[in-house]
Amino acid sequence: MTINDVAAFRAKSGTVPPLRRLLMCVAAVLISGVTLVAPAVVSSGATAVASAQADPCPAVQVVFARGTGEPDGTGRVGEAFVDALRPLVKGKSVAVYAVNYPATRDFLRAADGANDASSFVQNIANTCPDTRIVLGGYSQGGAVIDAITGRRPLTRGQVLLRGEDVSALGATERRRRGLSRSFQRTSIFAQMPVRKQVELAAYKMNVADPRADADDVLRELALDGLSEATAADLGYGQQRRLDLALALVGAPTVLLLDEPMAGLSVKESLDLARHLKLLAQRRDVSVLLVEHDMDVVFGISDRITVFELGRVIAQGEPAAVRADPRVREAYLGSAA
Repeated sequence: MTINDVAAFRAKSGTVPPLRRLLMCVAAVLISGVTLVAPAVVSSGATAVASAQADPCPAVQVVFARGTGEPDGTGRVGEAFVDALRPLVKGKSVAVYAVNYPATRDFLRAADGANDASSFVQNIANTCPDTRIVLGGYSQGGAVIDAITGRRPLTRGQVLLRGEDVSALGATERRRRGLSRSFQRTSIFAQMPVRKQVELAAYKMNVADPRADADDVLRELALDGLSEATAADLGYGQQRRLDLALALVGAPTVLLLDEPMAGLSVKESLDLARHLKLLAQRRDVSVLLVEHDMDVVFGISDRITVFELGRVIAQGEPAAVRADPRVREAYLGSAA
């Protein structure tokens, strides 16, 4: 049993500008999906230049990567993000750069976007030293999980589950064979009692005794005392655990989690991380975790594999990976 982290791509092609120049980092720009196919780096050589902006040195420069499958531009979330940002900077000029990358499920080409974003950021940092840079965008981690679990077709490669090629199977059949997932947004039945929906999920998975399986999962996640509560009445941290409970019915052997700590407080994140660690040990389930909270990643993982631009730069036990100079330079910073 291992818990592995798929590390976020870092938009990098040279020395990164000082962190004080980054107003905020909304999300990792890209996440590699090369766990599905042979590692490789594909670079378009795209170069972004500041002259493309209406204002060559704006007060604030937004660099945003659209979501998988969205047309060229910043995407719906990017547009909403910029609209929300403008009032916060109180009349200062805001320029927007849409990262140039395919935004498809051909994950080997994700490096194109990393190179493009990095080139643009480096150019702004060099030519406009007073500009505050805001990095934002979608992670492609959810799209990777979609491809593994059968919600989206592969563009290349295959998915092997305990040595069996399941690439041609649909999401439901893969789930019944032990490949389960959770979503970044909770996928629960808000108006249904906790126990009823977990039992229903167990029934749908053809579990021999859905009631017993539901009871077991609820105890595992300390939700047994809330079994008759309506899901909408739960706190957000409890709803996240309920979402995880739905993914655990039927005793899956592989569990893929898309940012399970998203939206949680520090206390809630630590609590959920503790549950994840314990259930992985007790249920002998392998967990693939897409997560940006490095404290959680290093706190619960047995083994970590770190990708940068499609290549493995480090793997091993958490302490060894944290101390690796390549990982520190790429993700954690010199003070990590």
